[in-house]
Amino acid sequence: MLSFGRISTSLFTILMLQFKASDGQKRAFFTVKVGDEVTLPSENVTTENHNCDGTTWKFKHTGRKTVTLFEQGIFTKEAKAKSGKLSVTANCSLVIKNVTADDFGHYCCKRNTTDQKVSLIKVDLNVVTMTEHRNEEEVTFRCSVSVYTVCKHLVVWLYEGKENISPDKNISTSCAATVTVPMSYLHQNSKFYELLKCKVKEAYTRKDYLFTFSHQSSGNSFFFRHIILCLVLAVSLICLCMVIIWLSILCNKTALNRKTCNGDQETVPYQNMK
Repeated sequence: MLSFGRISTSLFTILMLQFKASDGQKRAFFTVKVGDEVTLPSENVTTENHNCDGTTWKFKHTGRKTVTLFEQGIFTKEAKAKSGKLSVTANCSLVIKNVTADDFGHYCCKRNTTDQKVSLIKVDLNVVTMTEHRNEEEVTFRCSVSVYTVCKHLVVWLYEGKENISPDKNISTSCAATVTVPMSYLHQNSKFYELLKCKVKEAYTRKDYLFTFSHQSSGNSFFFRHIILCLVLAVSLICLCMVIIWLSILCNKTALNRKTCNGDQETVPYQNMK
């Protein structure tokens, strides 16, 4: 049995915590959902460095080597491989459009100032992914957070602000949570997806942030698979009908040829030759 309640909490899709470390470097943390757009901050540029010539953006993914994305005012080949989803603002901040799960990691912005000083800002980008997996009887929702460092975020599912959704099938661990509900319940509640939220307790600030489940962006949508299956069946049926028609025509031609050769022969009129 599902429990319900009211929730009147503002929805946040971006979390940023910025502070100065002991060595003078700046650090920022962002948590965004797959499909969002995020702007990673950089130091304000001076008038002498308005085209970001002295700004370098580097990216480090877990288990991979560091990649330079932006340097000397242009994007590198590695950045262009991301299909033009990257851009920079007037103050050299890095913009990432349509964030994917592969974009999580550690970003570093290095800026050389006109007075020969170096400014560094490090940004950790965490990405939240939500999916659903269906069968004939039930549907399982999964919410997970991909982080560059050791994950300490707590993830839980909420429905109308309540955590006890299907208590026997609601599993929450560090950086991931799953919940399974009966398929019949989804059919009876048209606003189920609007009220289903993934709550992420940010490990650094201990604050809660909510992300709405997007049914259209589900990685394993039941309806999408159903449409594909219908198309495959339709194409197969058309092909079968064409084969039947072709065989029918072939059989008719064969029968006609046999009748011509073995049946009544046509009478050819005799002509006298002069």
